[in-house]
Amino acid sequence: MGPKAFIFCVAALAILVLLCAAPFPGALVGFMFGIAVAFFIAPTVFVIAPALQSLGVAITEKGLIYVLVALYGVATFAIFVKAWQAWRRGDPSATRLFEFHGIIFAALPVMGLLSSQALVKAWPH
Repeated sequence: MGPKAFIFCVAALAILVLLCAAPFPGALVGFMFGIAVAFFIAPTVFVIAPALQSLGVAITEKGLIYVLVALYGVATFAIFVKAWQAWRRGDPSATRLFEFHGIIFAALPVMGLLSSQALVKAWPH
């Protein structure tokens, strides 16, 4: 990834994060985040937690969500470690690419939070 493409992509991502806080686009993105959680994350938790409990692991659904959030944080950190390794190798293109991937991973929860708050504000009473 070239320097101009990196700057453009980071600026575009910043604009997307800001749009998530706006009433209409943020509410729409919040609705999509809600669908993603309802169809992909929640079923995974509700299937894995009882399976782990039947194996003798004392874990609740809430505890499993904390584990998944921690794994997401570790994955984000691992991406930044790969960027640091590329920087140490002297590969600026790979460094920018991994930095952008890390920035996306770090921005997704912020986008989810902002858009879900926008959805709550935009929801008719």
